[in-house]
Amino acid sequence: MFAAFLLAIPLLFSLWGNANIAEREVFDPADLAPGRFLTVDGVSMHYQLWGIPGADPTGAPVVLIHGFASSSLEYFRLAPILAGSRSVVAVDLAGFGFSERLLEAGPQYSHRGQAELVAGLLDGLGVSRADVVGASYGGAIAGQLALDRPDLVRQIVFLDAQIYAEGSGPGGIVARLPLGLNRALTWLTLGGGPLSSRLFELACFEVDACQAGGDLTEIFTPPTTIRGNVRGLVAFSRSPTDQRLPAEVASIQQRALVIWGRHDAIVPPENGERLAQDLPNARLVFIENAGHVPHIERPAETARLILDFLP
Repeated sequence: MFAAFLLAIPLLFSLWGNANIAEREVFDPADLAPGRFLTVDGVSMHYQLWGIPGADPTGAPVVLIHGFASSSLEYFRLAPILAGSRSVVAVDLAGFGFSERLLEAGPQYSHRGQAELVAGLLDGLGVSRADVVGASYGGAIAGQLALDRPDLVRQIVFLDAQIYAEGSGPGGIVARLPLGLNRALTWLTLGGGPLSSRLFELACFEVDACQAGGDLTEIFTPPTTIRGNVRGLVAFSRSPTDQRLPAEVASIQQRALVIWGRHDAIVPPENGERLAQDLPNARLVFIENAGHVPHIERPAETARLILDFLP
């Protein structure tokens, strides 16, 4: 009897979670997307533009790559500031934001695969050189892109980048749970479920600063209502990483700026110091009173640092 009761608990949780997923995920990307789409290697990629990529005064537009389980929406404060003097392209990685959800694990979800899709998107936009900004998981993709396509990446900015193991979380373990628990737990924490807002708060040092001007949970909600969102996250977590970092950090030759929130509770500030030391041509700047998302929490200061660094 007791064993049956213990088994019933995860089963009921799974049923509840998957019922919420079915009720929540009802939109196609085109129903909600704020930007445009371009098909790259068979994958519909979403991006937002500020200005014209080919008209950037430096000849290299700024390309923004978001973090894990996020989207180009996370740059809603930073991009308009940068766009005051630069052309800006904010990319939604495959499986995230308003880009296509790949429902099975595969190489396009790997670091190499994501970097290839970003490069293909930029090639399709006629961008031959770019200054790349990568936040958290997006920092790893930016680094992969710099290694795989050094012709494309002129300079690089790492924002609290997830280069080393810290901050990666137990996604691979969760993704392999049976009985639909993988989907239910993924929805609960990363797919728009009740704990999603709590994780966002953990990313901020001062929650009020992050929330300034409105409830960010509502701003970031639309991608979580796209059909296949949770299934895509599970597939992502089950995919190979195929990554060149951190093993080849020292091979990134581009000028680099490492920006870190002084109070990052997800990827510790020590990782920023390590990254700046491992890179051959980098400078480290800490932003005080900021956590894992300084581009949301302290956008003006983050933008100033980026623009001062990028000639």
